[in-house]
Amino acid sequence: MGGNLDASNLQVLGLNALREKIGSQWLIHNNVIKTVIESALGKALTAQDRYWRLDDELYVIAFADTDVVKTMQRTKAIGAAIVRQLVGTETETLVNVKALAGSLSRSIDGKIQFTQSHEDMAANWQSSPTGNPADQRATEVTFASLAKSMRSRAADDDLDALLQHSIETHKQRTGSALANKIARERDMRDALLAAKVAEEESLSLNYSLGFSPIWDVKKKAITAYAVIPHYEASTRWYYEHEVLGSIPSAEDVLDLDIACLRIAIRETAKSYTDSRAVLILSQIHYKTLASKTALAEVLQECARLPDFLRKYIAIQITGIPAEASTSILTNAVTQLHHYFRVIAGRTTLKTPLPSMKQFGFDIVSLMHVASEISAEETAAYQKFLMNARNHALPVVVEYVSTTAVANTFIELGMACISGHVIGDPMLAPQGVLLCEIDALPIKAEELQAT
Repeated sequence: MGGNLDASNLQVLGLNALREKIGSQWLIHNNVIKTVIESALGKALTAQDRYWRLDDELYVIAFADTDVVKTMQRTKAIGAAIVRQLVGTETETLVNVKALAGSLSRSIDGKIQFTQSHEDMAANWQSSPTGNPADQRATEVTFASLAKSMRSRAADDDLDALLQHSIETHKQRTGSALANKIARERDMRDALLAAKVAEEESLSLNYSLGFSPIWDVKKKAITAYAVIPHYEASTRWYYEHEVLGSIPSAEDVLDLDIACLRIAIRETAKSYTDSRAVLILSQIHYKTLASKTALAEVLQECARLPDFLRKYIAIQITGIPAEASTSILTNAVTQLHHYFRVIAGRTTLKTPLPSMKQFGFDIVSLMHVASEISAEETAAYQKFLMNARNHALPVVVEYVSTTAVANTFIELGMACISGHVIGDPMLAPQGVLLCEIDALPIKAEELQAT
């Protein structure tokens, strides 16, 4: 039913100065920051109070308390708590609090409606969502959006424990000063993750997540492992995002990307603690990067990784279409480089290498699934490799299935090779293994870390 709500006064919490202080990180970690803000609001308000977000840095709070001065102080305290969590200091200069003239009502369809008075709008509130004051303006927010304005993911307690263990190990190796700094950084991430309120959405798997070994041609050693979704059906194997079916939803692609990234983080933390850290490659599909919301969720997962572990994980971007957006790829690669030293891009022999360099990739990869390689293909690969060297781009070839094809790529000068010829996906990375190509493939049980 319509009518007035039982709310006595309104306070505006403006965080535009805080946003300016945080800078570009506000956009990179937008979802996490919103969760921190709304968690602080939820903890400080009573069951009779209400709040909603008008903009990224503007919240309106409807207090049941009739004391305007008291509620303004409460609003300032909420702002100070948010500032303390996000930047580590407590200062009122980054928070703007203002009493708002207007009224709340509930529409017939159950939505909350705020009507701002003409006098208050004429005051030219800096963070007003309109910018063009009118006599009246209504902002409607459903009850559902008050409870949850974003899709969130619960912290993985087991993963957090592994990360903590790796920090403790790092403390023993590098001394207390650096470790304390890292621990403080992780404490901040913990605060962000603890603010998540939704339970983890379960990922129903009809496939396995394993680790495909990658062989370094120059070092003649398995030096890295790629997290690889896979299953075998009938007479063939299904890999990567094709395990989701022929037309997967963007949501399923994102869930798989995050599942792979979490496993990469988990195994990196474990292997570092066990003093056998190797490079682990995790894939992210172009579809995920093309969505600002999905990319924000990926970056939120990346932020869980302590600085000293970041050099042990690389990211490979797959599913790049021929008509890929330059701005989408460049933006995504730039933001991922905040967390990872190496970003690889899967391409084809027809893709211009200058564009891959322009996107910011450090490595390019090619797929060769066939069990044979023709003279024409060999010549095309040779031309591609020469062009890649001119652009300082190492080339990796994937899904190589036979020793004959592998030897051809070795002669051409590929940087790394992966596929069944090196070894099938295994349950966990096994460390670095020195081995000649003729000794491959190696079964997981035969691997001995050196």
